[in-house]
Amino acid sequence: MSLVNIKCPNCGASIQLDNSRESGFCSYCGSKVQIQEAINKIKIDRTGDIKNYLSIGQAAEEAGNGQEACDYANKILEIDPQNAEGWYLKMSGTGCMPGYNC
Repeated sequence: MSLVNIKCPNCGASIQLDNSRESGFCSYCGSKVQIQEAINKIKIDRTGDIKNYLSIGQAAEEAGNGQEACDYANKILEIDPQNAEGWYLKMSGTGCMPGYNC
């Protein structure tokens, strides 16, 4: 028996259910919850990480540390490969590396 944290599909409450069972009930609204289905719907939201990496990367770029700016740009692009601000940070960080005019 191991407990997993999931959200109730009916009321959105965070609940803990035994993952060895097929279903359980929400302790807040009483709705039946299919445990494996709820586990499969879990999506990790990393938009907060992107904002933090962007802020730190921009500070590094302003300080003239192009390598560090590129490193944070790469972290952003690993999470969201189509993030325009991440690509811009990577480009401008590369321009601040030795041999380029920052």
